[in-house]
Amino acid sequence: MSGLTKLVGHKILDYPTHLILNALTPTPPKRRLGDIAEQTAMEGGARPMIFGRVRPIGGNIIQLQAPQKRMIKEKVSGGKGGSKKKKQKVEHVFRTYAIGICEGPVSAVIRVWRNNKLVYDARGNAWGANNNHVFLNRFRLHLGTWQQFPDPTLEAIWGAGNVPAYRGTCYMVAVDEDLTELGGAVPIWLFEVERAEYFDIESDLYPLAEQEHAQSGAKLETALLKSTLQRANDQNSVSSGALLESGELKAVLQRTESSEQVNSGAALDGGELKSILIKQNIEAEQVSSSAALDGGALQTVLIKPELFIEAAKSSAALETGALL
Repeated sequence: MSGLTKLVGHKILDYPTHLILNALTPTPPKRRLGDIAEQTAMEGGARPMIFGRVRPIGGNIIQLQAPQKRMIKEKVSGGKGGSKKKKQKVEHVFRTYAIGICEGPVSAVIRVWRNNKLVYDARGNAWGANNNHVFLNRFRLHLGTWQQFPDPTLEAIWGAGNVPAYRGTCYMVAVDEDLTELGGAVPIWLFEVERAEYFDIESDLYPLAEQEHAQSGAKLETALLKSTLQRANDQNSVSSGALLESGELKAVLQRTESSEQVNSGAALDGGELKSILIKQNIEAEQVSSSAALDGGALQTVLIKPELFIEAAKSSAALETGALL
């Protein structure tokens, strides 16, 4: 039997199987206009992809805690006759749950409605300034970044490692919401979400002369960056970086001339480091030193090396005191 005959025979035998599978597997329904505004509790449901500002989005319930019943003391009416209100224990139902909104990351959740009542408005108006804190005390919004971590409230209920981070999904977490008025049922939520991409374009602040490559970087929380790069001549590579939480960064690089490679550093826990490299009168081939400063003052990292230095290395580890 030739190969072509075998192929045709297999196709004929597979055709009835194909018809049976099609009959047993229903065709999934197509999305209709307005479906995005319906809240669902469907496993494996598609997430809406949004661009710009979109509303309303119904979302999909992705985490749901069983009803938690608690007895709470409340003042109730004494009945007929105008008697005073009395304190009585009343059963309340609380639940923690999460609702997936759309595919992230998004820029912001603009407005939120609970059972068609506005409960959150981030458009910067007076209503939001007066009422948003009530919503944010019980509800937490995750914007769906690729760095977000699992929600701590969900982990406290289901256990650490049992709750996904839902990275790439914008979702809301309701923390211990009182659902007594709804009999423990989850309310209907609607969201208005905005997604806007942006980019920052920056250029170097300080021009450098006679250098092939020069870099400088600093991150300051509360500090003053006075000088990042000073004069540097005849160098192939000069780089500097600083990370400051507080204090003052005065000088990263000082003047160096006619050197191929110059590095400097020290490990200082306390005290004052005045000089790492001292004057040498031999021809310079390579001068290196290293430093890491935790506290104190680093006054001179690099000094002007003179000619005829063959090799000079210096390092210091100082706990307290002064290195002269």
